[in-house]
Amino acid sequence: MVKLDSSRKSQSDLETMLVLSKSNLTLAIANNEMLEEALKREGGTSGKDIGWRRWSEREGLLKKNHLAGSDPSFGAIPEPGTLS
Repeated sequence: MVKLDSSRKSQSDLETMLVLSKSNLTLAIANNEMLEEALKREGGTSGKDIGWRRWSEREGLLKKNHLAGSDPSFGAIPEPGTLS
């Protein structure tokens, strides 16, 4: 009987965590969508990168390479088709 009560409590706790996680994910997605829409409206004319833009893999490597400075091999961009 004790094991059954413990199992029910564990299941209830897991269900609560799942519902809360789904709610948090929905909220985060909605916030991202609102932010992206605002950036499209406001950021399209200024041309200023405010750090919220999503980088492609290639752009990320270029940025890392630029930040690395003098070592040209650091963050080198692979040829297309060579990424695994």
